[in-house]
Amino acid sequence: MVNNKETYSLSIGVLYADLLCEATDKANVHALKSRLEGRGISANVVPIPFDTNNLAAALKEIDVLYIGYGSEITQNAILQKLQNEKAALESYINAYNPVLAFSGSFILFGVQLSLCGQMQKGLGILAIDSMTSDHRNLGNVKAEVSFTGKPTFIYGFENHSCRVNIYKNPPFSKVKNGSGNSTNREDGIIYKNLYGTWLTGAFLPYNPILTDALLDICLRQKYKKIVPLAPLDDTIEEQAIREIESKFNNKKGK
Repeated sequence: MVNNKETYSLSIGVLYADLLCEATDKANVHALKSRLEGRGISANVVPIPFDTNNLAAALKEIDVLYIGYGSEITQNAILQKLQNEKAALESYINAYNPVLAFSGSFILFGVQLSLCGQMQKGLGILAIDSMTSDHRNLGNVKAEVSFTGKPTFIYGFENHSCRVNIYKNPPFSKVKNGSGNSTNREDGIIYKNLYGTWLTGAFLPYNPILTDALLDICLRQKYKKIVPLAPLDDTIEEQAIREIESKFNNKKGK
């Protein structure tokens, strides 16, 4: 008997996984992987180590690039290395390959940024700039995203003192509770299929609708069609969201 059922797969590259993959990043990558495998879609996580000499070749082997958290010292070292890989990254992004740049890593792609106490030249792939402010934004965040098909609330954590000017680029989300990283209470950036946010923590496991929207983008880019994502049992995730939402509601009542 011939099995005509289509099979799908996704390779998730983790940029410099030996430096930019904290426990929370591992949880985010696991959420991507588990929600694919829960639907019978093969998921392959591909660590790209810092000593990779040919990033262009590595990017050809993956379908989506994940970039996680790093301290300012770590980000500074990575920025210097990526200056020699700009062409490969720019080509990857301009081809609409998905990039998930979390925990503020997206500012490396800007024109200039503040790192280790001084302004530095960024990769210049995104028309944005950022600089350190005197105020640290710290705490839980409730924000709204619209690229999920309908306005959707998401939840995460922010811990930064940076202000980002994204100019005419659309933000990743609009902050409802929290500060965000711009003066108009926005967070992150969307550029082609690059989704950058300053939200940190293991926030993909808490936000299944967001995670599925990002997976849908990745699969559509690879297969040039909509790949159906069967419903999953999100009972635990929905309970976690209710608990987080109750904390925001309790704060309003004080």
